Amino acid sequence: MTDLMQVVEFGHQTGTDPIRWDGHHSRYLVPASNRRRILNREHANGHTPGADGWLTFGRDLGTLYGTHIWHWTRIRWETMPHLETQELT
Repeated sequence: MTDLMQVVEFGHQTGTDPIRWDGHHSRYLVPASNRRRILNREHANGHTPGADGWLTFGRDLGTLYGTHIWHWTRIRWETMPHLETQELT
């Protein structure tokens, strides 16, 4: 199975304001099965990737001082070019 680069970004939203993404993309080398596991889990919750390739889903954190707060995650996957390895002598 092929490895993929999983790209993750977090954001937050208060009330009906737009989502404020943190602008930092974390990158993880993961097996392709990881993508399928996450896609299946989020599909069961009604979330599917958008046309831009990002799977975006939010978690309701409740209300603080009368303002509703959400934590958002967006994930996409990139294929990795073939990485050559060589033995060090």
